[in-house]
Amino acid sequence: MKRTLLLILVIISLGHFMNHVALGVLPALFPIIRRDIPLSYTEMGMLGTAVALIAAITNYLSGRLADKKGAEKILAGGLTVLSLAVLVTAYIKCFLEFLVTRILEGIGSGSWHPPAATYTAKKFPKKRLGFAFSIQGSAGIVGSAVAPLFVVPLAAIYNWRVSLLFSGGIVLLVAIILLFTLTRTDIVEADSCNNTIDNYSRSNIEM
Repeated sequence: MKRTLLLILVIISLGHFMNHVALGVLPALFPIIRRDIPLSYTEMGMLGTAVALIAAITNYLSGRLADKKGAEKILAGGLTVLSLAVLVTAYIKCFLEFLVTRILEGIGSGSWHPPAATYTAKKFPKKRLGFAFSIQGSAGIVGSAVAPLFVVPLAAIYNWRVSLLFSGGIVLLVAIILLFTLTRTDIVEADSCNNTIDNYSRSNIEM
């Protein structure tokens, strides 16, 4: 595998990892947050539903936008919104403020998967595509698993607000790295992959 392709795979996998870390920190901290902000189980359920519904809508929109404008800035922009949502959550004081930040989380997280798939498909040759998808897909799952392992101890040592500030700061740093790496990496798109995408597009109903 070329060094440039390897760099792209590392960066895109890191971004997916941090996307799931950002999504995983709040559920892990809910029991601790409830000590400071009274939340019923119904309200906690609404917070989870808000993220999922907004992410579903944003998934569709980000995919269409990636087809028209390119995926690189959408990936970096979505991860930036997600990081800011986590950072702002550190300052919430009531359910409504929490709901707003969760909606922002949905926008940020929903901007990842379709553009990431589009970007990967354009950059990797067909014979390496399955490998590339498997690595970055696994990175996201690992992110979900790792998030509670560091945010809960941080919250126990300091408090949940510090834990969120730390988490959001790391995600923001990765978003900046994505912006400068993905938009400046000079690599020709794989011809075989382009042909696959073109054939797929022609064989389906144009939306």
